[in-house]
Amino acid sequence: MEIKKRPAGVWIITIFYLGSLGLVSLSLLLVFSGVIPLVEARPSYFASLTAFDWIITAALACLGFAATISLFLLRRIAVMLFGIELGLNVLFTLFGDLTLRAKTFETPGLIGDALGLVILAAVFLYARNLEKKQILS
Repeated sequence: MEIKKRPAGVWIITIFYLGSLGLVSLSLLLVFSGVIPLVEARPSYFASLTAFDWIITAALACLGFAATISLFLLRRIAVMLFGIELGLNVLFTLFGDLTLRAKTFETPGLIGDALGLVILAAVFLYARNLEKKQILS
């Protein structure tokens, strides 16, 4: 069995994704437990989220986690998982921006969404490049 060395980019992506997932999970836990109060506009935003929104959010988080672990393990399926995550994120970000944010038009939220999609697209392209170089198996 051949042991492949993980490229530095794989380590960076893994640390970034797992760290982000941990911070977001901790933040939500602290907000919903009441330890951290929400600023003025946020309670109405959270109240406007439906069960569907929460299910999609959880599904995308799980998909991102699976893609990250697959990339760390240097598996080809990471490309497909990141591709699906990117496609669904684009779809649901546009839907969310056109429905929820259209009412409040929060520029920082739009910038954050765009930045997140750019990062995810870069990660997808990086994983695809690793696949083409046959680093992923």
